Amino acid sequence: MKIKLIVIIGLVITTFAACSNTANETPFSKVENAYSVSSNSAVATTLPSFKVIAIDGSIINLADLKGRKVFVNLWASWCPPCRAEIPSIEKLKTKVDPQKVVFVMLSLDENFELAKNFAKKNKMQLPVYYPAETL
Repeated sequence: MKIKLIVIIGLVITTFAACSNTANETPFSKVENAYSVSSNSAVATTLPSFKVIAIDGSIINLADLKGRKVFVNLWASWCPPCRAEIPSIEKLKTKVDPQKVVFVMLSLDENFELAKNFAKKNKMQLPVYYPAETL
């Protein structure tokens, strides 16, 4: 069974257009070429094998989430549109079955400590991850 990845393409494009942190490249910057999503589709059928680390130190491989829909949000603590959309994503999470949908808030911050501090300060309820490897 293939994994389905829910990607809000317009939101991702808007986020990257509105927020640019050109001074530093993150380990996640190479993931965009790991798979492709057509511009007419908001759903990819596979995820690359890519390990991410959670705030608690646990590591998951996105490829191991087979059979579940995966909502991946690329965000950064320095990005105002990213910060603004977090409450609506948290609200969405309360309306879906956690057995069927996994939320992955993947930080594009320069280092994971920035994301951890932001999540703690803002009492984020969403699971925050950071790349555990580079491609």
